[in-house]
Amino acid sequence: MTVPKMPRSQGFTLIELLGVVAIMAITLAFGLPSFRATIADNRLSTSANDMIIALQLARSESIKQVIIAGVNIPSGGGSQWDVFKNISGVPANVLQKYTAASGVRVDAISAGVMDETPTYRSDGRLTSATEIKFHFTLTHSTASRILTIQPSGRVSVCNPALDPSCT
Repeated sequence: MTVPKMPRSQGFTLIELLGVVAIMAITLAFGLPSFRATIADNRLSTSANDMIIALQLARSESIKQVIIAGVNIPSGGGSQWDVFKNISGVPANVLQKYTAASGVRVDAISAGVMDETPTYRSDGRLTSATEIKFHFTLTHSTASRILTIQPSGRVSVCNPALDPSCT
């Protein structure tokens, strides 16, 4: 009677496993900085898009209800803003609250504008006769976005890193 041979176990050797781990570590070392930059860029874009949504909500409410509505941003900048309805000349009734993505700050950069709170009349135009600009910045990064609101109510966002003329 012959004893069957035990098949050699299937698996990886320690050397093969260390080689794969080393290759993954090198790949991550090259990819991680660009991944962080992508995340930072997405945070800025998300926050700027949230501001656009807030502005569109205020504009549509002012047209629909024939009132003044706007977006209240804390003086001195910050990371939160509210959409409000102006009833009898008093900003009351907060319709929606927004918070910027982690690490994003919003500051008004409009020169010469007395009131940097974008408010819309019932025809959908800004109450301000000049454009209003907001600068979205991210802590620990040079990336930024500039959001411009025209007196007509048109909103645009640009990236100063890609378009130097947008400042």
